[in-house]
Amino acid sequence: MDYPLLKNKMPKRIKKVWLIANLLGALIFIILASLIYRGLTYFKVEYVKPIYLIAVLAIIVIWSIVDIALIPYRYAFHRYEFNDEDLTVQSGFFFRHTTFIPLNRIQHIKTEQGPLLRLQNLTKLSIHTAATTHSIAGLDTNEAIEVRKQLIQLVKVAKEDV
Repeated sequence: MDYPLLKNKMPKRIKKVWLIANLLGALIFIILASLIYRGLTYFKVEYVKPIYLIAVLAIIVIWSIVDIALIPYRYAFHRYEFNDEDLTVQSGFFFRHTTFIPLNRIQHIKTEQGPLLRLQNLTKLSIHTAATTHSIAGLDTNEAIEVRKQLIQLVKVAKEDV
């Protein structure tokens, strides 16, 4: 069975953000593993061998390489779409998720921009409902503002109809 993809893709610049985030995460884990190892050897904890540090570092590196290699697949399936009734958000490459958010359930919409997104002029759009928060991370900043305005107008119309 072919899984239907939504029409709106993220800008290609999001791939660079994901790459930098993966590399920074790997670097942080490598530093933490090294510091823990150094602390354990400093206090002469028994059973601490260099092979353990090498094994942990190898796992971190392999995990990062796999995560980086899967960025094109993540990009291909990270999409969104909205119409007069709902907002649909799609994600996942192995386990694909499609979430339908009825417009009349949306309470407020927030835009966020961390340092990595700001470097690429991208924005995260967070859609809050009573139950949870859904997000579309990686929209072009101007597109995010436009989508937010359109959604707010559609939400007003949907709430008037109820």
